Amino acid sequence: MEKTSRLDIFADEIYTKQEVKRIIIYTLAVIGIVLSVQSCANMAQGPTGGYRDTVPPSVTESNPRMNAIRQKGNKIEIYFDEYISLSNASRSLMVSPTQTRPFIAKGIGKKVSVELRDSLIPNTTYTFDFGNSIVDYNESNPIKDFHFSFSTGESLDTMSVSGTVLDAHDLTPVKDVFVGVYSDLEDSAFTSGKLERIAMTDADGHFVLYNLAAKPYRIYALKDINNNKYFDQRTEAVAVSFEPIVPKVEPILNVDTFYRDSVTIDTIVQRTVYRYYPDSIVLRMFNEDLRQQFFEKAERKSEENITLYFKNFAKIEPKLTPLNFDSADWLLEMPSVTKDTFIYWIKDTVLAKMDTLRFALEYQKFDSSETLVPQVDTISVVFLHEKKRKSRKRDTDAEPVEFLKVSKFSSVVEINKDAFLEWERPVFSFSEENMKVRQLVDSNWVDVKYNLQPRDAMSYYVKFDMESGVEYKLELDSAAVTDIRGLHNDKIALKIRKKGEDEYAKLMMEIKNAPSNSKVELLRGTAVVKSIGLNAEGKAVFENVDPNEYSVRLFVDANGDGKWTTGRYADRLLPEEVYYFEKLLKLRPNWDMEEVWDVKALPLTKQKPQKEAAKKK
Repeated sequence: MEKTSRLDIFADEIYTKQEVKRIIIYTLAVIGIVLSVQSCANMAQGPTGGYRDTVPPSVTESNPRMNAIRQKGNKIEIYFDEYISLSNASRSLMVSPTQTRPFIAKGIGKKVSVELRDSLIPNTTYTFDFGNSIVDYNESNPIKDFHFSFSTGESLDTMSVSGTVLDAHDLTPVKDVFVGVYSDLEDSAFTSGKLERIAMTDADGHFVLYNLAAKPYRIYALKDINNNKYFDQRTEAVAVSFEPIVPKVEPILNVDTFYRDSVTIDTIVQRTVYRYYPDSIVLRMFNEDLRQQFFEKAERKSEENITLYFKNFAKIEPKLTPLNFDSADWLLEMPSVTKDTFIYWIKDTVLAKMDTLRFALEYQKFDSSETLVPQVDTISVVFLHEKKRKSRKRDTDAEPVEFLKVSKFSSVVEINKDAFLEWERPVFSFSEENMKVRQLVDSNWVDVKYNLQPRDAMSYYVKFDMESGVEYKLELDSAAVTDIRGLHNDKIALKIRKKGEDEYAKLMMEIKNAPSNSKVELLRGTAVVKSIGLNAEGKAVFENVDPNEYSVRLFVDANGDGKWTTGRYADRLLPEEVYYFEKLLKLRPNWDMEEVWDVKALPLTKQKPQKEAAKKK
């Protein structure tokens, strides 16, 4: 039997679809006539609009023919049996080998043409991967995964590989990114020249690279920001398999049995099909953790404060020097935990009423070699005050008193947590003798000893021994707290209670085929609610979990820093491995749940719960 490649079979199928389509159209026409006769018998029934065409266009001929060899011309023309449309060819049509000059693609009438502007390479197989971009004109039925090929040499490369690109951190499919190969197996190939042969992932992150040779390749994925088809910007997301792939094919004998009746065999048909490997490549795409150090912007959303935003890898605090006013003690600085954001509260009420404040901002940034260098910028921050309208109030009418207010308070306190109190502005003074914490005992309120611990200039922890099922309240006398603008609080009484153990759930997961340095995360949506390591028995035990629906993720903490770490191509560092438990877990109050999880039982493409994967698409 003469060996037939998948591409040869595909070419034969294309040229016989015309016959199939004629049969389908003829059948639909007959059905339409029958239905029209029936509708005449029922004059009360209005027109139904007929059947919708769901059949994609079929190829009738092409120049050159599909899989032609010894091709000299740089233009292809493909003809179809109906009017077609070519959608977004500049993005959807992948030409291999990758081109330096843009190709010209047109879809007019019943013809698609593609003209290459680069010179043809001798002894090379060319592939035009249209994806789903060719559709019929009226109903937009696509020819799915359509590709066309020819060779400039004496033979055609017929191997192919396929797989999926997943986000390395959350295992969701990554669509519309380039996947390509190099026959040059050096790391520098990806950072110095275009991918040799190329495809694009579909909505499910799936890709197929056609017309490869039977030789080793290095395979990559790239979210190409500047469309030059190689990795030259560290803000581009990438994926790589450092182990070379070698395309190969395996013949498979398919046997179809046709029965004359329920027990009698009529015919047995055997045919050989070809399976191309590897066909389940998984590329884990990641963005590198950039070492960024620069000033982003300044904002003044209210008269009371200024906010500066940085990319602050070095965690260095900036310095502000006033330029259009003179004040020695005008601000209170509140940096974020990551020191990417700095809020400056304006203590001077006169300064706060100025529309424009100008400063010299001193900070440090990276130069092109990632060396810290000093930088001074002049910045202006503006807040336009509304002009006060003339009031119709009588002189005897008193102005309403403005009080300092509580912005956050933990009325329900979690187990192993303390009560938390935050004010709307930084606090200047807090008279603890004017604050009481009380417990309800036999219908009487009894004072409880407490400890007030500042967290920052605006917030405090209220620490005391709390019991679940007991009612507490926090009382503050008027003027117990004064902020930096001189405002004080009104009299306040806030109720507090501590959650009981019966209000929580417990989750115990026996983890198999995961190393001992793994971390298991409980997620609500994309937010990590809890993260724990494995115990000596290889189990992850989540205590005191709020009842809700969760997904579970595991990552191998290779560097031991307790958090997931991304990759870095220049160092040949791949992102830490991630696995998902295949089900969403519904945890109920006062309930223990046990699960056994073999992290290798399912391929990565099948692990993430479908409900969660659908949210990301």
